[in-house]
Amino acid sequence: MRSLYSINADIEELIYNAEVDEEGEYLIDVEKLNDLQIERDEKLKGIAIVIKSKAVYLDALKAEKKELTRRIGSEERAINRLKEWLKSELHGEKIDAPEVRASYRTTRNVVEIDDGAEIPREFIRVKTTEEPDKTSLKDAILEGEIIDGVRLVDKISIVIK
Repeated sequence: MRSLYSINADIEELIYNAEVDEEGEYLIDVEKLNDLQIERDEKLKGIAIVIKSKAVYLDALKAEKKELTRRIGSEERAINRLKEWLKSELHGEKIDAPEVRASYRTTRNVVEIDDGAEIPREFIRVKTTEEPDKTSLKDAILEGEIIDGVRLVDKISIVIK
């Protein structure tokens, strides 16, 4: 199947090379133009179908990602529960078998914070991100304020169902 670029080029060429009769009317091969337009319409419809198909696939991927994330969390919690259970049952003993090995390691000076603890301000780390507040910018511009480098534009988006 020909590319959309090729079809559009043929349409342009047909129009550009059209002859002009003695009354100044363009003589265009209407049948060929209609065939090219039908071919173009079919190509555009095909592109829209591909977009629709990819959107469905993307939704399925997102749903699968959500499910996998849930399952990962569930497995992580199960592993942690099993580790705690094993640790409480071993009472410091080691396991040294051909299939598995379990030993202990001490991590020193781990900071643990009780729920509701009042931490002094000097020990609080603040994470900040800065980004333009587009809602406030839009409201200001609509009220007549001029802000360098900022403007309101209308964007056209295509909806495919």
